[in-house]
Amino acid sequence: MRYLGFIVALGMILALLSPIAAAATPTWTKNIGVYSVYISPSGEKIFVGTGDGVYLFDRNGTEVWHTELPEAIKLLAVSPDMKYVVGAGEKNVYVINALNGEFLWSTDTKGKIESLAASGDRFVVGTLFSVEAYRYTGKLTFLRFPETRTSGGVAMAAEVGYSVGFADKAIVLAGDKVIYYRADGTEGWKYDPYADASADRNFETLAISPDNSLIAVGGKDGVWILDVYGTFRDKLAISNVIDLEFTPDGKYIAILTSDGKVYLADRDGNVEWSKATRGTPKDLAVTLHYVGIATDEGVEILTTKDGSSVNFYDIGNTNSVAGTEKADYLAAGGEKLGFFNFNYAVLTVRTDPSGAEVYINGVYKGTSPLSLTLDPGKYKVTVSMEGYYSNETTVNLDLGESETVALTLEKRAEIETPTGTVTTTTTSPGVSMEKYRLGGREIDFRPSEDYLREMSSYAIQKTEELIDRINELGYTADLAGPILERAKQEYLNGNYADARDKALEAWITAFREFWVQYDMAILSKGGIDVGPIRESYDSGNLEDALGKAVTLSGKLEGEQKGLFDAADGAAAVVDEYWKKDVRLWNYVDPLLDSAGKFKDGDVKGAKELAEKARVALKNAGKNGENALSEILAKARSGELDEEKLKEFETGSFGDVETETQTNEGGGGICGPGLFAIPALLPALLTRKVRR
Repeated sequence: MRYLGFIVALGMILALLSPIAAAATPTWTKNIGVYSVYISPSGEKIFVGTGDGVYLFDRNGTEVWHTELPEAIKLLAVSPDMKYVVGAGEKNVYVINALNGEFLWSTDTKGKIESLAASGDRFVVGTLFSVEAYRYTGKLTFLRFPETRTSGGVAMAAEVGYSVGFADKAIVLAGDKVIYYRADGTEGWKYDPYADASADRNFETLAISPDNSLIAVGGKDGVWILDVYGTFRDKLAISNVIDLEFTPDGKYIAILTSDGKVYLADRDGNVEWSKATRGTPKDLAVTLHYVGIATDEGVEILTTKDGSSVNFYDIGNTNSVAGTEKADYLAAGGEKLGFFNFNYAVLTVRTDPSGAEVYINGVYKGTSPLSLTLDPGKYKVTVSMEGYYSNETTVNLDLGESETVALTLEKRAEIETPTGTVTTTTTSPGVSMEKYRLGGREIDFRPSEDYLREMSSYAIQKTEELIDRINELGYTADLAGPILERAKQEYLNGNYADARDKALEAWITAFREFWVQYDMAILSKGGIDVGPIRESYDSGNLEDALGKAVTLSGKLEGEQKGLFDAADGAAAVVDEYWKKDVRLWNYVDPLLDSAGKFKDGDVKGAKELAEKARVALKNAGKNGENALSEILAKARSGELDEEKLKEFETGSFGDVETETQTNEGGGGICGPGLFAIPALLPALLTRKVRR
């Protein structure tokens, strides 16, 4: 590619060809002839130069706009702020509003256009005769007709052409020499390795490192590496160079030759490896982990690590490839346009014993052993199995990485199956249970009517309190509200068991809603786009929203990162134990207080409270799990103590490190005395949930 990085590159090619995605088909295709492709850093926008103009497609393949132009657009560049698209034909340049496709202006450069590059405030065009820079409004700010070496008194400008690029705000061009122009347009330095050559030579391609410290130029006789001051650093004896690109981290240079070879060299000119390509090479793209080569037969992918072949994707004659820096998406164009949405970090989960349920960020994925294809990021892996204590770990997946997690499950103590049951009688039509669910199990006993009434009213009250507190913090519990209303109705109908179950469902739903919203608030404060989380949240998929929040948290830094980890960790404890029927509603106040501190702008205070909440909840969860085991053992032996069960249901798990305050008037940490709760119900049931 003679054009300085305006076609970024590869990334997504991998989608086509990595072992993970080798068998994948395009997410979508368009039967349009493609000359050039540009994909935005986020992968949300795909700009395409075709025979009749420029198209913009979104990630889903929907055509956003199509601007017809009088000729084929063979080069594309897009301003970093994504406001302008610049397309180049044979000699003309066209500028388009990237937001709506409105044609703005065009100009005739009078010479065949060879390269195109864009910066923040202007773009530069390299032709056979000149180098021109324009503001996006149309103002010409730079015009040079660089001096060229002559042979036999005949100027060779028509055989040279210029590759152009930006080093910060400076313009660098390469033709038969390398010239560096300062931001003000004055010439900074000139490098001419062919000054004393007896034959004509010129550079074919130019690349500038991401940190603007190095310039690499390539041509028939090799690759020269210069620093930004024009000082010679090294030369690679690689012939017939037609394209070169720095890796995104700037540590390596990928080099493509016309005779079908690709090389990877470090910044000091040491060649790491070289490989032969399949087909006639046309274009090159590189990411941290992969090199992609477009040829007349398709696209080939190699690893940057050792040049080993990942795959060859046969899509016919391919003119260009473009991708995001993190290789999340790929667009490739030639005979048609193809878009690929893929992940290529692989997580394998193994357990001892096998057959355990596997949850990723709280979302069930299958049973072990299990291999998953995931986006790069941070994940919480939880495994569980009936009769065993659950286990969990956290793993960070990098781009292209394959990670294996092995977790051992500890067997729970065996509890003998009871031989008898407890039988009680009741006159209430709302209590007709033969079994009672506790800790995810059904046990053979029927609680008394008084017990069920008290527990359902207590659950309704605690859910009301949580929703009120969530509203006070400026969040909402829209999903939980209707569930709670149904719980109240069941209570009024005398269906206390159903009322209890609905109230429990409403409480955890409200808590998860709070959890997602608090995560989004922390991420937004840290400058992270929470759009993907909001999309899942608005659709009611809380599990998916929480998973996305954990993944995005990897972009946070400093105190903000610490707060997220502490708050999310505390909330995850609630979720973990709630699934085991261990009620932690008396220990979430520090976490709610943390959200209050954060709302007031006290990130440090919010972090401290969230960390305290995590410790208190973890301790309470362990105590509750022990209490549950005792209750189940007694229930199965026919000796259930309802008072003991009541303590468990209300979350009285003993001494736990927490700052939760007791309420005056009895009840200790559990709040009002239990037998006072039914008296509160008439007023409680008439209250409306704020939304």
